[in-house]
Amino acid sequence: MRNTIRSSGEQQSRNELPYFIDLHGEFRNDALVKLTREIAVFRKQGIREVEIIHGRGMHSENEPVLKTMTQEWIKDNPDKIASHRPVPKNEGSTIVVLKKVEE
Repeated sequence: MRNTIRSSGEQQSRNELPYFIDLHGEFRNDALVKLTREIAVFRKQGIREVEIIHGRGMHSENEPVLKTMTQEWIKDNPDKIASHRPVPKNEGSTIVVLKKVEE
């Protein structure tokens, strides 16, 4: 069984990673809180790779809101994120490699 953190009624991750955070359907501020909280939980558990499902932004008026927010969050949190990469052939997800929690 996969270990996941997801919102109610979310789809499964398209990637083979066992851990993911699905931000689909969230408002920007709620998604930001959820992302921050769940990354902290994964780091405390020693999880190293997580897929963030933010969507492609097809329903956003101007720019992809959740995708942009996720990219900004990653850039603003170098103390938590070791690296990141897009999921091949899936513009709606990003894989992050988490830094270990320093004790």
